[in-house]
Amino acid sequence: MYQVVRYEKQIEAGLAKIESGTAEDAGRLITSLQADGLTDHQIYLLFALASARWIDHHGPWIGHGTLNMGPMIHASALMDARHQRLAMLQAAVYVFDLFQAPNYGPYMQPQVSGVQRATPEETRQDLIQQFADGTYQNLSENLFVGLYRQTNGDVRDIMLQMGIQEYGRNEHKLLIALRTLDLLAIDDFAKYGESLLRPAVQYLSSLPKNTLYWERVQAEISTHNLAEQQMRWEGEVGSKLVETLVPQLIEAEHGTEASLFARHLAQGVNLPTLYEALALASSRILIQSGSYDEHIVTGIHCLLNILRDVTIPAALKLPALLISLESARTRTFKDTRHDWLAMPTPSDVTSRSEEELLEAILSTIASDPTGLEAAALTGAYLQQGFDIDQLTQALMHQSLKVGGPFRALHITKMIWGLWRETKLSTHPDRWTHLAAAAAAIARAYPKREQAERILRLW
Repeated sequence: MYQVVRYEKQIEAGLAKIESGTAEDAGRLITSLQADGLTDHQIYLLFALASARWIDHHGPWIGHGTLNMGPMIHASALMDARHQRLAMLQAAVYVFDLFQAPNYGPYMQPQVSGVQRATPEETRQDLIQQFADGTYQNLSENLFVGLYRQTNGDVRDIMLQMGIQEYGRNEHKLLIALRTLDLLAIDDFAKYGESLLRPAVQYLSSLPKNTLYWERVQAEISTHNLAEQQMRWEGEVGSKLVETLVPQLIEAEHGTEASLFARHLAQGVNLPTLYEALALASSRILIQSGSYDEHIVTGIHCLLNILRDVTIPAALKLPALLISLESARTRTFKDTRHDWLAMPTPSDVTSRSEEELLEAILSTIASDPTGLEAAALTGAYLQQGFDIDQLTQALMHQSLKVGGPFRALHITKMIWGLWRETKLSTHPDRWTHLAAAAAAIARAYPKREQAERILRLW
């Protein structure tokens, strides 16, 4: 019979504590693991490994236990020590809740030998075929294990290819692939790649695929001969063009955005200009939609990470850009544009100090559920050149307290991505990103009683 996947002694000892624990015991468990000498990074890793071992990822629902941990490690680096503990509590309780959810089990991750064809390329082609079919998920997982071992773990590009192909239907397909890969890039975690990526393959290979979005993107690449064109991967951002492109991307009917990107690429517009326009458009959609649905931006942040990575081939980057506004969330919110809010402008509060303005942002988060006042004040804060990291820390500390694990983790991870985009942006409208973060927290704030369970543990 199958045996569950096993690890080295220290990891197994930590997993045993998690597996015998409960959500109500999460605080004591974290303290115990820290007393054993484990770093916060290693504790996050343990919860990811526990998720891979005991949570079924065959879908259609997706447990976020493996894909949460990398972003939360990065986000926690921006918090003070006390809130780092709260962040870990939210992440831990989320996993404990998944253990009890009937959508995700009972399940165990078994040891498998994998399936290999004669060459790695043949194994890869078979995996892609099974992924597209979506019927034989266990075969897909076995082919992945075989490919992982044939290539000594060189599976990044095929994981991203599968995630990008499915992005138009469900951005989670890319999120679970890329954010798990991000976790593997931390410390020495790459050695756990096979077992941590298997849940992603389970989820990616589920259900027959709707190829509409991928075919639309490939058609644009062919029509404009983009595969043969010399792309301008570097260059200064054209601020004036960004100002024209952002409203065009927002107003474009869903399904036409790929053509808009392709035309600009064919005209020789450099990629950094298109990245900037895409990032700003997504943050504006989040603000104007009146929603706190972080997936309006988090999938796009994944695509932007791919686009800026010089080691990823152009054959993946081109479709990643063209498909970026094809997602279900973009489709949903563009359909409701007639209900959107007006885009705020930064408040005229130049007489306030940095501390006064930060206090005002937090106050309006608690008092204005539209989020527009918080967004306008955040814009003013950033336009005056005040500390981005201090603002981000304050927003993250708030986001951890506006809901239970699902909501708090989603918003906090989103803020990390918006912080990154703010840091990378050179455009005068860069304030839009963290303004969107403040607005989202304000909109979630009325449901903060859902955080009480975690705050009691804290």
